[in-house]
Amino acid sequence: MLIQFGHILLILQVSWTGHNMGVYARLNANNIVEECIVASAEFMSKPSRGVSNPSEWVEVTDVSAGASGTVSIGSEYKPDEDAWVAHKPWESWVLDDTGLDWKAPVDKPADFQDKKYKWNEVKQVWEEQT
Repeated sequence: MLIQFGHILLILQVSWTGHNMGVYARLNANNIVEECIVASAEFMSKPSRGVSNPSEWVEVTDVSAGASGTVSIGSEYKPDEDAWVAHKPWESWVLDDTGLDWKAPVDKPADFQDKKYKWNEVKQVWEEQT
């Protein structure tokens, strides 16, 4: 599972023997992630100094993290789909038909998998990186 903290992307494997640990995301009133932590289910089940309102937190599972498996500060949680939408990468991008992933207003080049491209927001084009 991938969790993003600011510009740092962490690969987490939460499997401590004898401990029921998980990754949890704290949501605001609009279901936007404001904080991520690793904690035990017991810790999350009751108010404590670190978690004042357990109902604001959602456990992030491999299934709920979606195809990208990435949850970050600013991601949106869609409870009906049990899925996460990353924050909008560029102003011009729109959600795809699933409503769960962002796409550029211009399709990726046919050789996108073979070459490196970067989105140019000002020109609204994919530019090959050399």
